[in-house]
Amino acid sequence: MATQRYSSFGSSMLEDGGSSEVDPHEMYHKEFRPTFLKLLNQSCVPKPEWQHLFFSVHQYIMWADPKDDVAHALYKILREDTVEAVTVARDFIGAEHDDMSFLQKYVQHWTEFFVLSLYAHLPFQSIDQALLEGPDASSFKPGNKGDDLGPIRRMFMEVWKDTVLACFTSRLLQIVSAMMVTEREEGLAYGNLITDVRDSFFHVSPQRSFFEDSYEQMYLNTLETYYTRVANERFTSGSAVDYARWAEQTFYDEHSRARKYLVPSKNYSEPINRMNEKLVYILIKNARIFDSIIAESRKMVEEQRNEALGTLFKLLDRVKDGPEPLIDCVKEYIVRKGKDDMMESASIVANDPEKYVEKLLTLYQTFSKLVHEAFNDDHRFTSARDRGFQEVVNDTSVFSVQLKGRSGNVESRCPEMLANFCDSLLRKTTLSRRLGSEEVSQRLKSTLQVLKYITSKDIFMQIYQTTLARRLILGLSVDSDLEEEMCRWLANVGMPAEVINRINRMFGDVRVSEDLSREWAEHESKSHASSRLGEVDPKVLNGCSWTRLGTERTVCHMPSEVEEFLTEFEKWYCGRFQGRKLGLTASSSTVVSQFTSNIGTYELELTLFQMTVFRAFVDCQKAKLSLEALQVATGLPQNELRRTLWTLCTLAKCGNVVMCYAPKAQSAKDFETATRFWINMDFAPTRAGRPQKRGRINLIGKLQIGGERHVEEDQESITALRELRVQEAVTKMMKTRKTATMTEIHTETIELLKNLFAPNRKMLKEQVEFLIEKGYLARDERDLNVFHYVA
Repeated sequence: MATQRYSSFGSSMLEDGGSSEVDPHEMYHKEFRPTFLKLLNQSCVPKPEWQHLFFSVHQYIMWADPKDDVAHALYKILREDTVEAVTVARDFIGAEHDDMSFLQKYVQHWTEFFVLSLYAHLPFQSIDQALLEGPDASSFKPGNKGDDLGPIRRMFMEVWKDTVLACFTSRLLQIVSAMMVTEREEGLAYGNLITDVRDSFFHVSPQRSFFEDSYEQMYLNTLETYYTRVANERFTSGSAVDYARWAEQTFYDEHSRARKYLVPSKNYSEPINRMNEKLVYILIKNARIFDSIIAESRKMVEEQRNEALGTLFKLLDRVKDGPEPLIDCVKEYIVRKGKDDMMESASIVANDPEKYVEKLLTLYQTFSKLVHEAFNDDHRFTSARDRGFQEVVNDTSVFSVQLKGRSGNVESRCPEMLANFCDSLLRKTTLSRRLGSEEVSQRLKSTLQVLKYITSKDIFMQIYQTTLARRLILGLSVDSDLEEEMCRWLANVGMPAEVINRINRMFGDVRVSEDLSREWAEHESKSHASSRLGEVDPKVLNGCSWTRLGTERTVCHMPSEVEEFLTEFEKWYCGRFQGRKLGLTASSSTVVSQFTSNIGTYELELTLFQMTVFRAFVDCQKAKLSLEALQVATGLPQNELRRTLWTLCTLAKCGNVVMCYAPKAQSAKDFETATRFWINMDFAPTRAGRPQKRGRINLIGKLQIGGERHVEEDQESITALRELRVQEAVTKMMKTRKTATMTEIHTETIELLKNLFAPNRKMLKEQVEFLIEKGYLARDERDLNVFHYVA
């Protein structure tokens, strides 16, 4: 049957010369219009008739002469019938005076028309193709990148826009605006009524500007009007925290509402962004509200109300650069709180490294808790914490030391205190004995956490090396494995590789020295030659790896048995190793000597210098010798003798000193030539108030490796080394850049030396001038602030 029908239709089109001679109006009214009107009137179209419309349109366009432009003529006729049908719908909708009924009728007719547009254009796709290929193709091509509608379907949308929407735009937007206000105030949901109105504004024009200028603008204006009033009421009636909680809930609700009522497509998110900017401006950027929130935040930082502060931060973080005043406030609080606390406890922590470090760690934990609980470890606030805590750690107003030398500055004592605290943990002390190995490791790691904030890491490393040498020489380390683990931790926090390698060589020297000590003991056992000194533990160390070793040769009158042992050991050692030279570092040598007082007999742990002083009293224990006589008897330099006597006269053990002197002095420098010294023959350690008749007593204290002169030169050597490092960094940088300004040199030098120290501008300028004098750099002739590298 279908074949017969199409054949009959085809024969009617081809009669009288073919379909190309049939007038478009005649063809439309005879073949196309009846079915198209049924579609417009929402009448039922049988399937054969629907298929016949496809075939007839395609057949007619295919046989039509392109010069006749029948597609354009048919397009105009289709538009006229569409306008007529839509006009009827417009009049029906406009006759309703009740707003809700009016909106419902509009939504009903729009929905029906939109669904109609989805399939009514399908039979006319041949017309679409002909229009896009015809002489007026430019007027029918999509004007928008996202517009994929054909000319016929786009015509449907334009007719609705020009015929219906143009008449009812104002009324529709007013009704929708009122419904949104009602929904916000009373919680009523109008659902599809609002979304269908939104869709009608979105789909009727391929140009986004129509939707944005009409529906979106109404939405944003309604939002602004409503929340300007409500935000002022909320802020005035409650606290800043209550307002922040309400604002956060408002942002959540409005984003949900915007996804429902404002955004017509998932791929079109710009309206939500603009809505968010508008809401941010209303709820936060308002000058009165923003300033009040910042002021309240400052109070909360001081009062450590972390939870409430976090609520305000979440709100401020919605504004670009909104948290910046709060970040500055947190940094200022950390600096002020840290300095004030350290100042208050200065008398307690000034000479106690343990309490000093514990105070710093307590402050750090307090500041970290603030950043974690209030700001969820936001990187901007962790950076502010780091900058503020670094300023506290390197503050010189409470704990400072003046470096000597041409470029010396005032430095914080923090590096020294940290190094001494590490020493107390790694050395056999009361502190390390009461702590378990895990707790010692944990405290060391916490100390390294503070070390990261020190700008003068070179001072820390020099003191740490000195204390490490003391522990290794005296065998005072709690755990040798922990010592090496600490070295690895120092490498992990960025300590210079050259220093770490030197420390590792120190560990290697100690292991080799232990083997040599055992071999020497075996040699003595086989040769049946025992030293008059008794048990001896010689340590052969490489002077290049150890701080100051090999550079100090303090002369003193050593006992004959010591001289005898040194001769024998050097003879044995040189017989085993060719081309090596041994030298005694007397300032690093220790002995255990027996001392008998009127109370009992005791073993005294002494330095070699202390033993030399004691030997001066061997033949006259009850005599009182002057400083001049002791210098002649011991052969020690006066400075070293004074320091040694001071330790013996002031280092009280168990309530007693082993040596007395007169007249009284405030320091070793106050000893006069006529000052008398004598052995305290009534010396005895006490326990529970009772004198003990035996025991072992350590009088070494802090072993000054290298002697007094090197202790005084430490600060000068640090300054000198810093100058050399600055020269090296500047030369390295300039060799790469060839040309740089002073600002660039300063910036890059600080970056290169950040793991050691932060050079100040004065030192940098001095070293740049030095490099210019030596011919490594040259100033630019036209700009004196520009420098060139001289190959």
